[in-house]
Amino acid sequence: MSRLQEDGPQAHDAQSVRGMIEDVYQRAYGAAIREHYPDICFRADADGRVVAAAGIRRASDGPLFLESYLDAPIEDVIQGCTDEAVTRAEIVEIGNLVSNQTGQCRSFFSLLCMELHDLGYRYAVATATRPLRRIFQFAGFESRFLAIADPARLPDFGAGWGTYYATDPHVVFGSVTDFRNSLESRNLKRIA
Repeated sequence: MSRLQEDGPQAHDAQSVRGMIEDVYQRAYGAAIREHYPDICFRADADGRVVAAAGIRRASDGPLFLESYLDAPIEDVIQGCTDEAVTRAEIVEIGNLVSNQTGQCRSFFSLLCMELHDLGYRYAVATATRPLRRIFQFAGFESRFLAIADPARLPDFGAGWGTYYATDPHVVFGSVTDFRNSLESRNLKRIA
């Protein structure tokens, strides 16, 4: 488990952070998260409360959840969009991205992408709802459409996800390298 920032005195274990993710999904969509991502990143406020969290899964470790929505492996789909050679080792899936405080999701997502870049990933992929795609846009993360997230492609046809699929989820990808370069450029312009 990675801690992007933990300013408060409380230590957080993976189970408590996953519990927060479950609570947010239950409140937002009436969804029951049955399977969690193997790694969790989170951000805590000065009082130690978790204010944002996300799961991550390395494509090099096996199938990604969002590959259920695709007709080919994720590296092949991205390569088809970029005309560049892409390996699974360069791809990480972000999922269950949540925040329980207004305004935290965008800054947390930016920090998460910076950390993923520093860990050597080139592309982040996600199943993003319409509101999440707006957050990506406002953060300056250029996401590209790969597929509609169709619950009929899941083994359980999306059972347990409540109203999640009513939010128009799309499978998207973006370059964390380009995003980091864009953030650095914007920061340099502010300083100048």
